[in-house]
Amino acid sequence: ARRHISFFRWNGLKIVDGVEYVSLIVEGQSFMIYQIRKMVGLVVFLIRYKGDATAAFKVAFSRDDKVQMPVAPANGLLLERVLYTAYDKRFGHLPSLSFADLKEQMDEFKLKVEAEVAEHERRGLITMRWLRDVDRHYHLWLTPARDVGGPGKPAGEEAEEEPAGDD
Repeated sequence: ARRHISFFRWNGLKIVDGVEYVSLIVEGQSFMIYQIRKMVGLVVFLIRYKGDATAAFKVAFSRDDKVQMPVAPANGLLLERVLYTAYDKRFGHLPSLSFADLKEQMDEFKLKVEAEVAEHERRGLITMRWLRDVDRHYHLWLTPARDVGGPGKPAGEEAEEEPAGDD
């Protein structure tokens, strides 16, 4: 089955109990396991290493190439809602699966989940550990031969000087 992403966009910054999050909206036809986590990991990698997004997306979404991408940790990724647009259109004579009548309860539940996720992040530093691993193994992602990664240091960090050797 082919998967289609209708759009993937930034939806603002959110701070929950002192933990900063970026809200992303992804809408698509269907998703494969880890697909969203890989997409988020790719975007973080490109921003962190000032990579060439055009080249990276061409390689990442190519049918011919298989590449490794950093998989963002599941902690902090929250599925807010599922849209059943095709179902509602096809079976319009049946009750909609929009759950609009439960929005207030869903919003209350979401606040509880966000607080728990923030507490989990503060205790375990999951995202910071993941970023450290991305930095440690940056050479594995998208393969260096494809020239889509950055210089090997996260944006804002100075490269270490090479030790002087006896030539």
